[in-house]
Amino acid sequence: MTAMPLPEPMTVHEFASLDADRGSELVRGRLVEVSRPTARHGQIVARLVMRVGAFVAEHDLGEVSAGDAGHWIERHPDTVRGPDVGFVRRERVPPTGVPDKFWEGAPDLAVEVVSPNDRYSAVESKTRDWLRAGAIEVWLVDFSRSEVKIVRADATHVFGGDDVLRTALLNGFEMPLRELFA
Repeated sequence: MTAMPLPEPMTVHEFASLDADRGSELVRGRLVEVSRPTARHGQIVARLVMRVGAFVAEHDLGEVSAGDAGHWIERHPDTVRGPDVGFVRRERVPPTGVPDKFWEGAPDLAVEVVSPNDRYSAVESKTRDWLRAGAIEVWLVDFSRSEVKIVRADATHVFGGDDVLRTALLNGFEMPLRELFA
């Protein structure tokens, strides 16, 4: 019996031309479906976008994105992933502004809101992809545990309970977890 050959990996250009690329990512040339967010997931993302976005705008630090805005983080085969919330430092924003299609490279901060139906192995894989592509921090926000893990290449810090979320990447940013998970 002869094995069926795998289809050719999809390119970033083919991925960008899809009508329904919302709800999917391109991972090493393969289209990967991502789960539809729950209402609670959306609420947490909105709270983070409002707080992080306001802080970034007030201090003119760069650009914040939401809604799984695509970042082209690997080539040959291509990978386009989208964080729930992303932050790109001002010095990394192209002179022409925010790209029409995909950001080049990883965001400096990628926030992933972990839903109860997310597979832990998939969350770990995405975290590794972000860090390998140059993200400084990945925040894993787990609302079922009311905890946030800040993952950096050299360390992981876990916030929970009455902690206040703080990070050197956004120096001066503070958000009480009780407010985030209220």
